[in-house]
Amino acid sequence: MRIMYERSGGFGGLSQTLEIETTQLEPEIRQQIENALEQADVFNLNLAAKPAGMPDGMTYNLLFKTKDCSRSLHCSDANVPVRLRPLLQLLQKLAIEKQVGR
Repeated sequence: MRIMYERSGGFGGLSQTLEIETTQLEPEIRQQIENALEQADVFNLNLAAKPAGMPDGMTYNLLFKTKDCSRSLHCSDANVPVRLRPLLQLLQKLAIEKQVGR
C-alpha cells in the first residue's frame, strides 16, 4: 500500500510530508503500520463533520492507495478519530526520521 501523509498548521505554520510504500519498509515498522491500518480501518472510517477552526491546531491530509482502490482522509486535531491516532503518530515519527536523515 502506498501512503501519502501531510501534517500542517500549528504555531508557526509547520509542515511535514511523507510518502511511503509499505512493502519497502523494514519488517518491524511495516507490521506496526499494518496493525495501525487495521485498527483504523481507513477504507471504512467515517470522519465527523469538520469542526470550526482550532487555533494552532494541526490538519492532516492522508491518501491510501492499493492496487484496487484509494481513499483520502482530511481531518484536524479537533476531529481525529481515536482509532486513527496510532497511525498518525507512526506516520509523524517516520516523517521526522526522514527529515533528520535516519
